[in-house]
Amino acid sequence: MIAALTNDPIKINAIDRTALLLGLERRGFEIRDLFFKCNENFYDKYAPLLGRRSDQPGKFMELDFKRLCEIHEILPKNTVAPVAMVISNEWGYVAGYLTEFIFGMDLSALHNKAAGTRDPQLIKQYVELVHGVESAVNKMHLKGIPHGDLAESNIRIGADGTFRFVDPIHFKKVESGMMHDRIALEALLRNAHALLR
Repeated sequence: MIAALTNDPIKINAIDRTALLLGLERRGFEIRDLFFKCNENFYDKYAPLLGRRSDQPGKFMELDFKRLCEIHEILPKNTVAPVAMVISNEWGYVAGYLTEFIFGMDLSALHNKAAGTRDPQLIKQYVELVHGVESAVNKMHLKGIPHGDLAESNIRIGADGTFRFVDPIHFKKVESGMMHDRIALEALLRNAHALLR
């Protein structure tokens, strides 16, 4: 495992971020080492700048990234791997983060395809994935960690058919995040039952 996959993630600046995304020569040893160990394409999540001197989006982005690291620690096979936080060259705060990129579709695309075609295999796959998501969410909640933004669009399905959580949100109150997860999970289960009718 690389250092970025722990709760003490690697921090890189925006110039190295660009180099990393383009696959160019990195100046920092950690970044070059990181790139070749991952051997993946990256997903780039960048904070919207509400004000040039405001670090508020960066604080939220840092908390979201730390939440992703926590979830990945609990469910490494079902969570997109965190790679690095990106630090703004100009202002010095977290401007975004990188994760591995999962080739495939999200759960909403599978749901639409299954509902549109009524293909029994696709329906079965959707239902099984939803039950897997339910089990994974319960496991997270037992550890006191909510996803916070559970939705079909934040569940990616890889080429191997395994689902992975992406884009969690850090709630100040853990209970609020768990409540959001439970409401979203109920909607997923309703979608699964509707496909089985």
